Amino acid sequence: MMFEKSTIPIGKTATLAMILLILLAGGAWFYRVQELSVQQAVKTNLSAIVQLKVEQISKWREERLLDGIDLMNRPFLIRRIAKWLQKSPESDAESILEELQAVQGKHDYADVLLVDPEGRLLKSLAGENIVHLEYASALASAMRERKPVFVELQRGIHYQTPHISVVVPLFTLDGQTRGPLGAIILVSNASQFLYPLIQSWPAPSKSAETVLVQRDGEEVLYLNDLRHRPNSALNLRIPLSRTDLTSVMAVLGKEGIVEGRDYRNIKVLSVIQPVPASPWFMVAKIDAAEAFAEWRFRAILILSLLLSLVGLTGVFALVVWQQEKKTITACSTNPKLPCA
Repeated sequence: MMFEKSTIPIGKTATLAMILLILLAGGAWFYRVQELSVQQAVKTNLSAIVQLKVEQISKWREERLLDGIDLMNRPFLIRRIAKWLQKSPESDAESILEELQAVQGKHDYADVLLVDPEGRLLKSLAGENIVHLEYASALASAMRERKPVFVELQRGIHYQTPHISVVVPLFTLDGQTRGPLGAIILVSNASQFLYPLIQSWPAPSKSAETVLVQRDGEEVLYLNDLRHRPNSALNLRIPLSRTDLTSVMAVLGKEGIVEGRDYRNIKVLSVIQPVPASPWFMVAKIDAAEAFAEWRFRAILILSLLLSLVGLTGVFALVVWQQEKKTITACSTNPKLPCA
């Protein structure tokens, strides 16, 4: 008589299936948790970098304006300038020059200019002999608003590197109506502080960089030299139609963590943040391939471990199946054996 049993008992089959399901579900969960952990670590790092740089740039801009406010509130300097402009015999051009040099040295200005209300150059510590056209509108705004006004990053033909300036209006101190006396222009070399700050990165990286951009009409203008494209400061422009670029996303109003492409058309992970009280936007970015290189290594290890466990489960199931098969065969050929 043929023995009826021919397969692994249902209880053992269910146990093996349950073990296999637990391994697969647990492996998938662990894989996902590790993936999110790596992604969050990269995003947190980028966010911290861009936040710190934006705060430093914002503080630097604020200090430039405070220097201007300080000059506006120096009555003795203003009186000396007024007497000098009136060609008074009591005027002291040397003391004016010394005070402006002290201001230049304190914050390492590339130049300090003194101009009249019409913008004509009166003094230049760097020896300039002309006032650049980009100062005209800022001078008018400063006189009208009676406060220091920024002239954003410019390359100019008389300065070898991009520079940013603050126009400080000066007004006479006599009488109820304080008339315009002229202005002091504080010129900062962008390569002195701003560019080194933007281009620094706190850890070794093959692709990571921070980029400063602003909108210029229907284009995004790159304000600093880029890591992978030399001489791009104030030269590289990209149309706003390239909405897949993170720099374009920045000037169109997106903030925070974004995924897209950079000026090389390479996939990147970026964090965008505007610089307060300025037309600038900071973009900290890293190639997606580099950002998730560690995750790919972890993923291989996790998948290898999971496959190994599944394989061991399969081997165990095979051993059990073979053992059960031998038992079934023995029982079917020898009815006297105690087979349940």
